[in-house]
Amino acid sequence: MSEKIVLTILSAKGLVFEGEVDECYVPTNTGPVGILRGHTPYIASLKNVGILKFTSRSVKSFYVIKQGAVEMKGERLLIITTEAICAKSLADAEKIIEDFK
Repeated sequence: MSEKIVLTILSAKGLVFEGEVDECYVPTNTGPVGILRGHTPYIASLKNVGILKFTSRSVKSFYVIKQGAVEMKGERLLIITTEAICAKSLADAEKIIEDFK
């Protein structure tokens, strides 16, 4: 049995990412939420603009996401957002957010 969760990121333009990840940190309206395999079912709205972080095979990935919702059900994590921009690093993601302001 896999110890991973299946992350799907959908934006208004279509599928952005789908794959197995070890962990994910989601920017919700009530603050960042860390999600691992076995997390209880969960639904929340996303922060207006925030950084989605996840790790897969020891590689960290960062996306700047704008508005939307997150749902965790079973081993599947679904992020639905109006926009998702892939960033090369955390610093790059922070710069993208600064440019939005």
